Amino acid sequence: MPPLPSVSTNVHRSGPNANGLEVLVTVRCPVCRSPAGDGKHFGDNTTFRCPKCGDYKMSDTLLELIKNKTAKLPTPEAFKELVKKNRGKSTEWPIVTQYDLPA
Repeated sequence: MPPLPSVSTNVHRSGPNANGLEVLVTVRCPVCRSPAGDGKHFGDNTTFRCPKCGDYKMSDTLLELIKNKTAKLPTPEAFKELVKKNRGKSTEWPIVTQYDLPA
């Protein structure tokens, strides 16, 4: 059987399922590293259900910048406030992009 492709270290795996494919269990919040849901991907966004930072979506562009260490993340406390501010009174999960981070 050919090796499985490598993935981001944010993904936790449960091991192979009955078909020999790895099953994704949960992802880690890129800010505070807490378990943050299953990381569903919608368009250019990935969802995070973080118990510390709140529920949010992060753009894939920002995730790539974080991975390449070209974006500096705020502290978890500051990020939680950013998520709260971006959400406003909406019931929708806010989308955090590289433009939301301080320069």
